[in-house]
This record gives sequence, structure tokens and C-alpha cells, in this order.
Amino acid sequence: MPKKRKPEREAPTIKDPLAVIPCRAPGVEIREAPNGEVHLRKSYLPQGKLRQFLHKNIGWRKERFHNLDDRGTFFWNQIDGERTVAEIIDLLVKEWSITREAALEASIVYIQALMIRNLVVLEIPKKEAGGSNT
Repeated sequence: MPKKRKPEREAPTIKDPLAVIPCRAPGVEIREAPNGEVHLRKSYLPQGKLRQFLHKNIGWRKERFHNLDDRGTFFWNQIDGERTVAEIIDLLVKEWSITREAALEASIVYIQALMIRNLVVLEIPKKEAGGSNT
């Protein structure tokens, strides 16, 4: 008997993709080095029976560490759960004296990298959700 598929949810759409708000993911520990750079640590739930056993009985956990350079630190510090990607790009242009196109490209790549590592999630503002603004 074939397995029933869950009905696919329609992905939310927005008019302006730069209107999304990057937010720090839960469970990310942040430490600032003496030189001002940021070090991130993220713990992950163990996958597999052996790892779950080790986690439960001896406290073993899987962690990833991420050291941010000066630009990464600046970007990370702008992620406050209120600023949109567009606003962060404007701040990058001012702070680093780069073109808007370069800041846009770098921001997209960097946000993708942070999302892949489960360090950042994107929130769609309520006024933008659904693609209509009536």
C-alpha cells in the first residue's frame, strides 16, 4: 500500500525579498573575543541511536563552532530581529564603502551560509506576508 503524502503547503510569498528580517536562531551561544570578533557555538541534537544513547548517558553532544571575521561580526551584530535585509545592506554600504550591488551579493551569500548552519532564520513581516498589501 503506497504511503500517503502530506498535502504540500504553499510557500509564503512577499513582494520584496529584501523585506525579510533575519533573526538569530535559538540555541546559538555568542562570545565576543578581546579583538571584538564574534565566536558562535551551536549544539545539535544527536542523530542515530548510538549518539542519542551517548547523549543521554554521558552528556555527549555535537557542537559546531563558527569564528566570524570583522565583516562577519559587523553583519552578525546588525541581526537584531527588527532590521530587514535591505536595512542591513544599507549599513554595509556605509560602514565598508562598497557598492550596493556588492553588498547585496555578499549579504545573500552570507545569509544563505548562516541559514545552512542553522544560525539564522528569516521572518516575513506580517505586512508583507501573503504577497498582498491591501
